[in-house]
Amino acid sequence: MRLPHRVPRHRGHRLPRPAGHRGTARRRGPPCRVHAGLTDSAIVGPRKSAGWQRDDKAGGTSPAEVVRRVRPTVLVGTSGQGGASTETVVREMAAHTERPIILPMSDPTRLAEAVPSELLDWTEGRALVATGSPFEAVAGGGITYEIGRANNALVFPGLGLGAVVARATRVTDAMLSAAAHAVAAQVAPTAPGAPLLPLTTELRRTSIAVAVAVARAEDGVARETVGDDIEKRVRRAMWKPAYRPVAGLVAGRAAVVVRPAGPRWALTAVAAPAVVAGGGLRGRTREGRN
Repeated sequence: MRLPHRVPRHRGHRLPRPAGHRGTARRRGPPCRVHAGLTDSAIVGPRKSAGWQRDDKAGGTSPAEVVRRVRPTVLVGTSGQGGASTETVVREMAAHTERPIILPMSDPTRLAEAVPSELLDWTEGRALVATGSPFEAVAGGGITYEIGRANNALVFPGLGLGAVVARATRVTDAMLSAAAHAVAAQVAPTAPGAPLLPLTTELRRTSIAVAVAVARAEDGVARETVGDDIEKRVRRAMWKPAYRPVAGLVAGRAAVVVRPAGPRWALTAVAAPAVVAGGGLRGRTREGRN
């Protein structure tokens, strides 16, 4: 269903619903009964938090207490508070998780919930870390840990490119799933020091892999046949930031100026003296096209 561009959300107004929609039943109790994937232990409410230690400074249950009770395997930082993931929190998490996944996503760097070097130190090198801000590799214990960035640039360029090459009429769930799996396939997180996500310095390689996977998983919405040459077509469709050199003019000397001329470039040999006036060149010129 496509909603109008702007829909008023004042009291008494309801959004249009698709045909056959029966509405959402109102239920009481913890939200884990409605949302798949959550368990009762993940819900911190009045009934579940009885006996939990309260942090009056934080105005409720402290992160350390939640980690101790819930025992999460993934910690995502989006607080915008530098140092929010403290040593106590991380060590508690690592105490009952063999490979804790920790994602301090806030940026700029000074707002990151924790820095990779500390996370690896507090977990004896067991943490799988990806960050929102750029961080250098961390060396320790004879291993160099590459730190990947959890950045949407790993997915979106390849997702769009694959859809364009396949001439897909829309982006389906299968295409999104293929994009996510293609990103994950670019790394081997079990290898010592390997990043959790592909490095942004290898973004073009990742985008090609994502685009190919998306095009192959077109889910019946492609208007182009996706054959064995799909990777070649993806590479051909990619924009390449390649520019020709432009020579500057030096008074009293001849110079060659490269300038655009329609779909091609024109080479102009300019004999001294040359003057740039009103956006044009004055002097004896000899032109040729490549």
